Amino acid sequence: MVLCHRSQILLVDVATGMVRGQITAMEGKEATHGYVIRDRIRITSHGDLFAVWGSHNVVEIRELQTGQLRHSLRHDRDFVHDVQFSPDDSLIATCSSDHTVRLWNAESGKSMGTPLHHPGWIFNAQFTRDGKRLLTACDDRHARVWDVTTGTSVLATYEQPDQVFGVCLLPGEEFFLACDRSGQLTAWDTRHGKMMAPARRLGRMVYQLSLSGSGKEVIASGRIHPSRIFRWSDWIVERELPLSREDVLLLGEIISAQSIREGAVTSLTPAEWLQRWQRFHAHHSIREIVERDR
Repeated sequence: MVLCHRSQILLVDVATGMVRGQITAMEGKEATHGYVIRDRIRITSHGDLFAVWGSHNVVEIRELQTGQLRHSLRHDRDFVHDVQFSPDDSLIATCSSDHTVRLWNAESGKSMGTPLHHPGWIFNAQFTRDGKRLLTACDDRHARVWDVTTGTSVLATYEQPDQVFGVCLLPGEEFFLACDRSGQLTAWDTRHGKMMAPARRLGRMVYQLSLSGSGKEVIASGRIHPSRIFRWSDWIVERELPLSREDVLLLGEIISAQSIREGAVTSLTPAEWLQRWQRFHAHHSIREIVERDR
């Protein structure tokens, strides 16, 4: 599928290179700000539907085989920057400069719940494999992780040098990457928001991040020439710890006397603190940890 000027879509046979058909979406309207930066066609994993956007505040959901319009999804104003289907194709997430990500039922085209409100434009999103969380990139210089069911933000990166344009979950979904307008790439722990490696600086805007077919390489593209490809495991190298991730989090709560799970920070009651200490102490002693870490 090739998206052309005035929202024309060409269906090209990959075997012969011949055009098999042509669809005119968006009533033939010219591209607006929404066409800038990244791809503007998204196909479901089942290959039955596709989304096309880039003209003002409208997203069209069409049947892949016939091009017939199934749904028109509309934000109240401004531009749509990205559209993502959930892994099971049941939900659609639309990212807009109206400061919201909206969730839609893919079968009915109806809006699902309260929009995910951000402080700025949202350029990019990605669902986790189970469809329960959504990773977003915002021009307020933060990437965020959202709980899709409750519509709440459970994690946010600290402020980046410039607008965050793209996000990308790595295999296993323990880590995610974010890229910004300044050309900086950063790597983060998905559960706790910890920065996992020194920032990589590519010099110019990075609009989009994607994984190779094997999942071993990251492809960064934008106003960098040529695009950059690198093996993420050579960049994100975790130091081996004598404790599991869960125990590190538990110890952090004991030391700080605060609950820091799911991105929310609240003070522990004396009973909660004691319960955590007893659970930790049942499996570890501080002396053993120090000796193992030497």
